[in-house]
Amino acid sequence: MATVLSSHHPALPAQLRNAAADLGSCTGGRSPSVVRTLAFEGRRLLGAVLLLLSVLMMSTLLLLPIGLPVALFALALIAAPNNP
Repeated sequence: MATVLSSHHPALPAQLRNAAADLGSCTGGRSPSVVRTLAFEGRRLLGAVLLLLSVLMMSTLLLLPIGLPVALFALALIAAPNNP
């Protein structure tokens, strides 16, 4: 007779949550969520500034080949998700 091991243990998700909570509480200094939020908002602010700059460049028509890629990069910075 063979023993079948089941991976559907009911306490497993709770153990993983507790381990993640313990890992998060060990960090010193600023909270990682604050740093992530500041980085995310900084990316969006940089994207907005680059977008305005690129619109000004494209309005001269001489700098259109430079302004268009900068505008696309700025939009990508603004639309980037906040994933770690």
